[in-house]
Amino acid sequence: MAKTNNLPSVDGYKGQTVSSPTELPPPEPPQPEYTGHVDRKIDVRMTGKQPLKFRRIMRHLEDTGKKLANGSPVNNRRRTALWLIENFEL
Repeated sequence: MAKTNNLPSVDGYKGQTVSSPTELPPPEPPQPEYTGHVDRKIDVRMTGKQPLKFRRIMRHLEDTGKKLANGSPVNNRRRTALWLIENFEL
C-alpha cells in the first residue's frame, strides 16, 4: 500500500556556494586529552633574579587585591603560583 508524502522535494536544489576557501576561518587545533597521572605538587628552586621577580609578582597581586577562582586572596607564595596557573593563557 503506497502512502503519499507531503515532504518537500530536493529536485532543483543547487546547494550553497562558497566563493573562495580563504573566507572560511581556520579550524581550531584540537585540545590535547590528558589521561593518566598528573602531579599535584611541585618543589621549585629558583636561581638568579627569579626569586626577586616572583616576590614582585606576589606583591603586585596582593596590592591589587587579586583572588583565586575560589575567592581566596592571593597573599602568599602558594596562592601566587596558583593564581599564575589559573590565569595563564595558552
